[in-house]
Amino acid sequence: MKDLPVQDPLARQTPPIPGPPPYVGPASQHVSAPSYWTAPPLPDPRRTAMWAHLGALLMDLGGLLTCGITSLLLWIPPLVIHNGRSAGDPFVRRHARQALNFAFTELLAVLVLLVLFAVAAPLAVPLTLAVCVTTVVLRIIAATAANRGEPYVYPLAIPFLS
Repeated sequence: MKDLPVQDPLARQTPPIPGPPPYVGPASQHVSAPSYWTAPPLPDPRRTAMWAHLGALLMDLGGLLTCGITSLLLWIPPLVIHNGRSAGDPFVRRHARQALNFAFTELLAVLVLLVLFAVAAPLAVPLTLAVCVTTVVLRIIAATAANRGEPYVYPLAIPFLS
């Protein structure tokens, strides 16, 4: 009579647990990731385009708290979105480009207002308020248009980027 292999009745086969591959130290070979391990999906293009406008708006409003320092950096969120992972989508690129154009136009207007403050401060104060209100309103309109999936062109933006 042949000896049959003895199986332990307590040893059960468990299915593999999904998740990242186990860590393998630097001295050992690289373990490739299983087929289910993929990059996270890209976010919704409408939401990403909306954040191109809202990011600049938040930097602009943050300038009220930091005496205008972050207002000088309001071009960074649209630039990050324009060159980021979602930049392959033409809808996202168009909205990020529009937000960048408006950010550069706003910075140019701020520089003109600074010169105007030195020359004629009583005239510069109402113009500064008008610029602030206009930028907030136009950015909100642009963000809602992006969220609806519609193209939007800022009416007062100089097209630095085409």
